[in-house]
Amino acid sequence: MSASEFRTFMQGFPSGVAVLATLDQEGQPTGMTCSALCSLSLDPPMLLVCVGRWGRMRRAVEHTGSFTVNLLDGSGDELARAFASGRERVFDEVAWRPSRHCRLPVPTDHVHRTAECDLHSSITMADHTILIGRVTSVGEHDGTRRAPLLHGFSEFAVWRPGSARQRRW
Repeated sequence: MSASEFRTFMQGFPSGVAVLATLDQEGQPTGMTCSALCSLSLDPPMLLVCVGRWGRMRRAVEHTGSFTVNLLDGSGDELARAFASGRERVFDEVAWRPSRHCRLPVPTDHVHRTAECDLHSSITMADHTILIGRVTSVGEHDGTRRAPLLHGFSEFAVWRPGSARQRRW
């Protein structure tokens, strides 16, 4: 199977969009758009994110030992594109604040929830590294429930709660 065929398959599985952020080796804020994110454990609270094996984000998180996961709301498509661009200094162009506990970067616009994580472990598999984070803090940005940004079929969309017919399992 080719990488292109597998990518096309995975595009049929829409997922939420987040900005993963930390400080680089020089102490500068750095981030990337991430849709390969999932919960791992409730007790203790842990999540995992997948980043490119050779990318600067893996090196930065492993150096810092902590990161933030910032869930984007439905208006966050431009922010997602900016952090997906590969440019190194995107935080120079967006508003951000330090997180409550780790003092790591958190974009202030288009983010509805943030998790602060300590790096528990990293596992390299093929061309990606799985970063496992122990969640130390979570928070909502303004206390309102906002529809999240989704990505699938190479497009952004906004999830509209109640728009699909609801069924009980």
